[in-house]
Parts: sequence; C-alpha cells; structure tokens
Amino acid sequence: MPTGNLSISLTTQDSATEPLGTYLGSPSISATTVLTSTAIPKLYQANQAATSSVVTLQVNNASLSNAFGTALTYVTVACVVIQNTGAANLVVGAGTHPLFGSDSYTIQPGQTLVVSNVPITVSSTVNIITITPAASTTWKIMILGS
Repeated sequence: MPTGNLSISLTTQDSATEPLGTYLGSPSISATTVLTSTAIPKLYQANQAATSSVVTLQVNNASLSNAFGTALTYVTVACVVIQNTGAANLVVGAGTHPLFGSDSYTIQPGQTLVVSNVPITVSSTVNIITITPAASTTWKIMILGS
C-alpha cells in the first residue's frame, strides 16, 4: 500500500533599510502532512495529454486504475496533485459533480497544484475532477485516498 509525505517549504531572505533601522530576516513557511497507508491505500497516477477538450476523471466508478491495473473506487480523497508539463494553461475544477466544490484553479505551464483539504468525502454529487486545457497540452496527476 502507498504511503507518502506532503511537504511544502518556502524560505526567503529579506532586507530593508528604513529610517528607524535596518531589517534583515528570513521569513519562512513549512508544513508537512504524513499520509499513512491507512489514509491512502489507493493511488492513481498518470501522465496525460489532451487537446483543448474537457477531460473528466470520475473517482467513484472504477474507471481509474492503479499501476497494477486494479480498478479504483474512492470513498475519500486525501490529496490531488497535478503538474502542468505542457505549454498551455489547465483549468481544474468546477463542472458537473465537482470534487473540489465550486473552486476552480488555473495551472500555468510548469506549475503544480496541490489540493490537500483532506479528506474530501466522495458521493454521487461530489466525484469528478474536471480538467480543461486551453490548448493541446500534457500533465501529470496523482490522486491519493481510500
């Protein structure tokens, strides 16, 4: 069964000289979520390509499969990661029965989207990831859950 760590870290250097003195700092944000095999026994991963046609991924009807060909039917989704590896924008979300509610995200070329407002409970009206490419493009996707 899969396990994983979702880690995000940003550290910056900042300095400024103002009338009251000089500021030198290193603001940072760091967060890690440990995803155990209990939380994510199911993993869908794919390298995908599409023209400007809408792509829908339904997570609760066994239409997705893992690397071994086993059909996956999700009850909860712990994390979705989409990396835009192409040259056109991707709009992720919205559509019919959206997994992310009314939220939609634009992923520019070279960017990665992490949706980890966990867990998302899958139902008959919350079960589809809609991906709309602006033009012919490619991306990588991982869906982790149970």
